[in-house]
Amino acid sequence: AIAPKGVPASWLTPAFDPEWAVRLSRHGHLLLERYQDGGDVADLERAREAWNELLGLLPADSPHRPGLLTNRANVLGDLAAATGDDQFLTLAMADVDQALTLTATDGAERAAVLNTRSNVFADRYEVSGNLADLDAAVADVDGALKLTPQQSPDRAGRLNNRANVLSDRFKKAGLESDLDAAIRDVDEALELTPHPGAGRAMYLANRANRLDDRYEHRGDPADLAAALAGVNEALSCTPQEGPVRAKYLNNRASCLGHRYGQVGDPADLDAAMSDLDESLRLTSLTSRDRGGRLNNRSVQLANRYLRTGDHADLDSAIAD
Repeated sequence: AIAPKGVPASWLTPAFDPEWAVRLSRHGHLLLERYQDGGDVADLERAREAWNELLGLLPADSPHRPGLLTNRANVLGDLAAATGDDQFLTLAMADVDQALTLTATDGAERAAVLNTRSNVFADRYEVSGNLADLDAAVADVDGALKLTPQQSPDRAGRLNNRANVLSDRFKKAGLESDLDAAIRDVDEALELTPHPGAGRAMYLANRANRLDDRYEHRGDPADLAAALAGVNEALSCTPQEGPVRAKYLNNRASCLGHRYGQVGDPADLDAAMSDLDESLRLTSLTSRDRGGRLNNRSVQLANRYLRTGDHADLDSAIAD
């Protein structure tokens, strides 16, 4: 059995102890939050151990079991992204499938499980490239939103999730209606989250990505300007370390690269390179996202080589 740092091992009991379960659950959530701020994969591993411990202690017929399975699935999904080990996605899917068999066909708990399974399907799509995974992700998050009241604090996050999978489907299948629907979803999420914080920053960054996608597709400079404003605001309220900042920096670099292509200002290209260097510093060597960020930097280095003729940039672009 594991014990949180600073908690005496003697507090562990062989029988289920509700008070201990609450402490262990809180410990798991705090570890997950610390991972999101700092990016230490060891925190994810320890969070997983906490959910393993809890599920091992929990009676089989406990009404809390679906929620804990869902929590563990979320951690397993993060582990898959952080380590590139796809076996974690298989384990996450098994957890959410089991959780669904234990929940009623309506209500808040089922909405939470469907939302998590949507995320797992979306993560699996990144590996498989199978459109069926994206369609399943959209169907699950649609189901989750139907069960989520307008005033629920969970609604904004689920709208944001649907925006992500609709955007991925747009990129795969090319339906403009998916992209427009994604932007509407994230606009609604922002309306539901008026105060600064990590949630609003995430929705701002997501909206910036969608607007950048639309700029690439339709070429409207207003979309690109709005995208840059949004990601700048998101970065202004994001911790200086961790995987979240790495993601937003990569996104801003893409926007800056597109503006360089539009306006031709070399300062945008240099700023994009600076963002990408910092993004890669914050991205673990095993992260599934690292390849895309290296490719992004390679593109910007090639652009700078074409402008300056500096062969060092060309060599670095090839190395990336």
